[in-house]
Amino acid sequence: MPFVKVEDLSIHYEIEGNGEPLVLLHGMSNNSQSWKEQIQALKEHYTVIAWDAPGYGKSSDPAEEFRNFKEFARILNGMLDELKLEKIHLLGHSMGAAIAIEYCSLYPNRVNKLILADSTRGAVSYPRRERDEIEESIIFN
Repeated sequence: MPFVKVEDLSIHYEIEGNGEPLVLLHGMSNNSQSWKEQIQALKEHYTVIAWDAPGYGKSSDPAEEFRNFKEFARILNGMLDELKLEKIHLLGHSMGAAIAIEYCSLYPNRVNKLILADSTRGAVSYPRRERDEIEESIIFN
């Protein structure tokens, strides 16, 4: 099982295939295994990398709960550094799409193509007041 160390976290990822790197970001309450079928279909054309975001799947939990997508994007960037990937195609689903958007805003020169599927901020099930607070922290941090 492949892992990389990023800051104080152990990040698990799946990797298969040959070609340009395509990084897959899963949604909330999921992990890299949610991409199993897509990995099989895409590995003939890309080197497909599906991570377990911090706190998900086999990746370690952050010492303090992440409060915004910048934190996930920073760890993703560290993982790509560890894998020595300079330019990637990035595909995010649900919460993964929100992380992908944040990643592109912080590291635009590292992304060749961005694919978003069923984008969400990841707080749709929260009460309205909490969603508003989360939205403010995302927008203003």
